[in-house]
Amino acid sequence: MEIAELKLRLIQLILEIDNQEVLLKVLEILEEFEQNQDTSNLSEEQITEIDRRLQELENGEVELLDADEVMAKLRRKHELRKQQRHEQQA
Repeated sequence: MEIAELKLRLIQLILEIDNQEVLLKVLEILEEFEQNQDTSNLSEEQITEIDRRLQELENGEVELLDADEVMAKLRRKHELRKQQRHEQQA
């Protein structure tokens, strides 16, 4: 996939993001990507995986998740399990 095509696909995805924090992070990544356009260090497998994941996003098969929300959910699950283990030991 050409760099210009990849950038266009990323911009299209950015326009669909309604979470401001996620949008800012994606824009930050895109800016970093633009500054370092050397993809020679990427293997064919990595490029294929990037293409696959972008396609999943475009098709609506997956959605972006807010990292803070995911981490909060994991913390709640961890605390719940810890509490259950503590109750079982009592």
